[in-house]
Parts: sequence; C-alpha cells; structure tokens
Amino acid sequence: MSIVGGSDTQLPGIIIHDIYDNGAAFKDGRLSIGDQILKVNSTDITNATHEQALNALRQTSDIVKLLIHRGFYANQQQHQQQSSKFPFQALSNDVNSGCS
Repeated sequence: MSIVGGSDTQLPGIIIHDIYDNGAAFKDGRLSIGDQILKVNSTDITNATHEQALNALRQTSDIVKLLIHRGFYANQQQHQQQSSKFPFQALSNDVNSGCS
C-alpha cells in the first residue's frame, strides 16, 4: 500500500494512493484507494507529517487496526470536476468538510 499527503504537504490527511496486488491490504480487501487513514492502532495520524505516517504504518505488528474515513477522495474528485466545468463559479462545498 502506498500513501500520499500529510501535514507537511498540500494534501490534508493521509490518503491511500495505491493498494499493491498480493499485499496485506489487497488480501484483506477492506481498504480502498482514496480512504483517509485517521489512526494506526492507537496512534492518531490526522495531523501527522508524511514521514510520521509512514513510520506509524511501518512500526506495526502482524495485526493492524486502522481507523479510516471513506469518501475523501471521491469528494475531492467531484470538487475538481465541478471546478473544471465551471471555473468561474464559486463552490459552496469545502473539499475538506468531510474530513475530521
């Protein structure tokens, strides 16, 4: 699995960018590209830098408990599509409104 984002980037939160075939996340089947990872075991990574999030994910045992927010990527993609269709129209929905 690969991630993007972090408090030190322009993308808020830690987002699953790719799920590798035959990796643990792929075999488990519950995670999706675009899911935002909020916690790794008991570690809150909502405000973590990219490197801090990588370290939290790397320091796990065989069993990992993730708290995720589903829908972040879909909301962002929809916002970008609306923005490209109506470049001069202000959108009332904040891209980050679903992320907490």
